Order: sequence, then structure tokens, then C-alpha cells
Amino acid sequence: MKTDFIKRIEIDSDGRLLVAPSHLRLPFVYREAAEVSWDENGAFLYSPTPRQWSYFEWFMHIMQVAKQLNCDLQIASTTIWVNVPDDLRRQIQPL
Repeated sequence: MKTDFIKRIEIDSDGRLLVAPSHLRLPFVYREAAEVSWDENGAFLYSPTPRQWSYFEWFMHIMQVAKQLNCDLQIASTTIWVNVPDDLRRQIQPL
């Protein structure tokens, strides 16, 4: 399994949760049919705008889908947090 650090975690203006690996690229994530997509220009995985799941549940789902693609994403001290509420950051950060 390949390990990579998460460069950025963001909630964008459309309400999507974005998770950007530092180096790895996962353009074929759509093949997992798990509602997680890859943005080639921004080099990040993203969820749809949450409907029933919370942002935390989507984060966990993105991490699991990445593992299915043989990629272990890890939060680093250098991870940039953009528009992520403090309570969500506290949920995610201990992982």
C-alpha cells in the first residue's frame, strides 16, 4: 500500500468536501462507484454536497475508498484546513 500525506482538506463554496493528497493521483476513483470523484485540475478527491451523511462520514468514506485503491492517506502537521469548522476538524484530526 502506498502512503501519502494529505496536503489540504477543504469544504468548498459548493459544499463539497475536498481531500487533496500531496503526491498521489487517483483519477480512476470513479470505478469504485462510491460517489467519490477526482478533480484532475485541482488534484483532489471530493464528495458530493452532503445530503444524509455528515462531513465526517464523507471524510471517513473518502479515506476508505482511497484504501480500496491501495492508498493510505494520512493527516500531517502540514495539512492545510480550508473552511473546515473547528468541531469537524477536532473529529478528523485524531485519526
